[in-house]
Amino acid sequence: MTQANKKTLLELRKRSKLLVTIGNCAAMGGIPEIKNYREKKTAIKHVYKYIQGIENEDIQEVDNFVKVDFSLPGCPINGEEFLNYLPLLLAGQIPVIPDNPVCVECKKKGNTCLLLEKKPCFGPMILGGCDAVCPTARMGCQGCRGLRPKGNVKAMKATLKQMMTDEEFENTTEIFGLRDSIEEWEATHIV
Repeated sequence: MTQANKKTLLELRKRSKLLVTIGNCAAMGGIPEIKNYREKKTAIKHVYKYIQGIENEDIQEVDNFVKVDFSLPGCPINGEEFLNYLPLLLAGQIPVIPDNPVCVECKKKGNTCLLLEKKPCFGPMILGGCDAVCPTARMGCQGCRGLRPKGNVKAMKATLKQMMTDEEFENTTEIFGLRDSIEEWEATHIV
């Protein structure tokens, strides 16, 4: 985040009764955060033709700088979910996203579990609310909504080790900024 972005964010926080982040990039760093894990100078050259004068700061979530009252995760967010939570937010109330895994939505849709087919899917440890869009398209969940508060990362990693290499796991967790959340989880739980 550039210094100008930080200044704007601090001003917004001062003027706001509630500060809400919308989408994976604001809530978790999103796809742009991949550059934090890779060679930053190489990554920036893929984005800008001329890099002189470009601030190449680490990508960080909004809540690293200011208090965030509510985060609506997802990439993209679920429109229905947004419309459900908007009236509560406008009334000054903080919604609570149910701690259900993506798997609950897969079952409701009648999807066959990708894990049972030995295909990597992070769904059991990821916060539901996306309507299981990726697994319904037969693509494993990659965690764009973030970890569930009660998700079992240790068990999930053990399961996924049977389907993917450590490098594949790490690369997948970098896509939507999930890697930082997993590292925080592991630091606070006995692994």
